[in-house]
Amino acid sequence: MESADGIEVEGRDGVVTIRFNRPQRKNALRERDFLAFTRALDDVNADPSARVLVLAGAGWAYTTVWGSDTTSTTTTSAANRATAGVQKWKRVNGLWQMQYVLQDGLNIGVPYSVANYPTALNPATGGCRGIAGHVRRDGIVTIYAVTSTISASGDQGADPNLLVKVTDRLDATTLPTGDGDKDRDSRKGDRDRDDSIGHFVTIRSAPAGEVFRGVALAPEEHGDEE
Repeated sequence: MESADGIEVEGRDGVVTIRFNRPQRKNALRERDFLAFTRALDDVNADPSARVLVLAGAGWAYTTVWGSDTTSTTTTSAANRATAGVQKWKRVNGLWQMQYVLQDGLNIGVPYSVANYPTALNPATGGCRGIAGHVRRDGIVTIYAVTSTISASGDQGADPNLLVKVTDRLDATTLPTGDGDKDRDSRKGDRDRDDSIGHFVTIRSAPAGEVFRGVALAPEEHGDEE
């Protein structure tokens, strides 16, 4: 087993386990932990013997994950799929249980127009992918993602898509509501008129000929907070 402060890596029989090891801080990542985590992912990607990657956490705190369902292939199936969007899962008594799905504001299954793009190929959002995010000290979670698309192009995922964000409450077990920036200092310039909890906001729309492939977050310069 290798250890880099708050990150432990163990490999055995093709199975690599990356464990967040800060149970006293509910496994929250500092900047150096985040960098160690990304290095560990790079090492796994470069290791031809690694077949399975397991993410785990020391203690009881690693209990919430967000995922997505992008299996729809038609606008009708996407619009009718209750699990399309960003799913929130919690580990309860050792078992993972889906709590709810964030999808308000995504307009799943509804075609939208793109300037200089063939009208016949107008894409629709089928779900989210490339999820990344961060948790504030007050328990507000900001999730960023790019949307998957459905269209008549025959090449699903090749259409101009959207960069979106949504806020959630870490401890919520039912769809939350409220203002995601309610307690923030407005002088920081991070207040959106439509930044309500559980509602997706489009940050940027890809123009014709462009597709967003993912989201990457860079640590802010706040020192090495504990």
